[in-house]
Amino acid sequence: MLQIISISLRNLVRQKRRNILLGVAIAFGTLVLVLANAFSHGISKVLLERIVRYTNGHVAISYVRNGNVMSQVFHDDVKIRDAIKAVAPSDARVEEAVGVFGRAIGNGVADNVYLVGVDLFTEITEKEVKEFESNFKMIEGSFDRLKDTTVVGYPVCLSKQKADYLKLKMGDVLRVRFNTVRNQASSAQLTIVGIFKPSNVFMSMPIFLNLEHARFLAGYGPHDIASFQVNMDNPQLNAKKVANDIHEKLKPGLAVMPGRGENNGCTADMLTLGFRTDSASLAVMQKNITLKQGDSASAFVYNGVILSHSLAKQSNWKKGDTIRFSWTGKYDTAGNFTRFVVTAIADSNSPLPQKSLLVNEREFYRAYYNPLPSVPDPTWQENLPDSVHPLYAALAPEYMLMKRCNTTDEYTKIFKEMGRSKFKGIMVSVQSMYETASAVLNVEFALNLITLAAGLILFCIILIGVVNTLRMTIRERTREIGTMRAIGMQKKDVLSMFLLETGFLTLFASIVGTILAFLVMYGLSSITIDASDNPMGMLLVEGHLYFAPTLAAAVSYIVFIIGITIFTAFFPARRAATMIVSDALRHVE
Repeated sequence: MLQIISISLRNLVRQKRRNILLGVAIAFGTLVLVLANAFSHGISKVLLERIVRYTNGHVAISYVRNGNVMSQVFHDDVKIRDAIKAVAPSDARVEEAVGVFGRAIGNGVADNVYLVGVDLFTEITEKEVKEFESNFKMIEGSFDRLKDTTVVGYPVCLSKQKADYLKLKMGDVLRVRFNTVRNQASSAQLTIVGIFKPSNVFMSMPIFLNLEHARFLAGYGPHDIASFQVNMDNPQLNAKKVANDIHEKLKPGLAVMPGRGENNGCTADMLTLGFRTDSASLAVMQKNITLKQGDSASAFVYNGVILSHSLAKQSNWKKGDTIRFSWTGKYDTAGNFTRFVVTAIADSNSPLPQKSLLVNEREFYRAYYNPLPSVPDPTWQENLPDSVHPLYAALAPEYMLMKRCNTTDEYTKIFKEMGRSKFKGIMVSVQSMYETASAVLNVEFALNLITLAAGLILFCIILIGVVNTLRMTIRERTREIGTMRAIGMQKKDVLSMFLLETGFLTLFASIVGTILAFLVMYGLSSITIDASDNPMGMLLVEGHLYFAPTLAAAVSYIVFIIGITIFTAFFPARRAATMIVSDALRHVE
């Protein structure tokens, strides 16, 4: 075999001119494939690390309360944090995304703005610092000044474009009006402590301020949280699994308010539960609950309040009574109270929990989240309906967990449904980047597909050259082939010789093409492109084209090219191997 290899290499050197021309074509094809793959992979990496990561996160947990998509608030931060901590990989970075839309008034000019909270007290890696600095190049001031407690009002940093439009400069005061997460109108005075130049036009709208200041302005309580973003080092491998696991951890139970009711000097410990007021839930209620006092028209409606028979009998309460209900918060021991007007009393045969009050979801959720009630003690827990209870499907959950989806279109549809929903509680959505940004992630696939298609067309042309070259070579070397066969070379050795020649030529040319591709990448990435006012600037890194070649991709392309050239060379090589020796020796060119 070593002798066959030696002969193959010798023949490559002998056919210099023809092999050089063919090798140049193969090298050029390899260069195009490696370069295009590195560019598409670079675009995908930029989109993942600089767009998806900052806008949605690799995994996002978001909320909608009472159909208001701007009310991004959940009232139990421990529950969300524990769910994330239990399933997220060790390298995961969890960030709270606090954002408030508002109207800013500068020096005689007004504009829409988006206030974004920045966590300045969490340690970040050197890589994250470099990424942040490349995205937001400071012209004046610094982000560290967002911690400054001596500034009048709230210190903020904004883009030069936004500052110029509002006619503002360092130290100027900016006034902004907005609605809090509780839908209350509010306003604030902001002082500019930093002006930056964003890496692309999309990053020019946000106005950044300290995360704690953003939470306070938005109206978040100590245990309220905004949407969460979970970012990780290997999102392609982990994002979907982490989202599925968090979704599983967040399955809600029934919303229950243990507390004390009071009316006409009579008090009683009781459970308050909510019931859904959609048509399907009301049908379940009507089917299973019979009334001792009141009627369906007053009980099974949007403002219905139904008292259980056992609680009515114990406290001597009746239809029309106003019950003052008080409860202790899960985190706020001061608690709160509200009032419910009884519209009906169930009879003793109705499957209601003992000593309970069923309240329509509108009034129930208005109380339930203000503040979140404490967990019922074990004696009350035994009294709660389980999933096989006839009323379970009609009772109000802690929150509604939206189903997982597969694409951006499905996610958009679900998000619209959340906004249109008449559900009065909080809806929770857990999605990975494969749903929130599937269109972005498809960019690399599309680019790779285009690259592969173009490469195949290119190599079809090259392979025609390979076939023609081999045919000419075989024709010119027919007598040589006959001589080698005559002195004992086997058919398989002749076949191997020509295949090895083609393989070595392709290998050397592919390696040269790969090296040239890296040199071209280096040259193109050294060119500075000013695209700060162009949306395409988001595909650049610090004003340069970004290529992300991988060893695996380069090796796979070389193997692929060698494979298809050897496959193409097999047929003319087999023809050479099966020549009749006497005919080959008599051949005259």
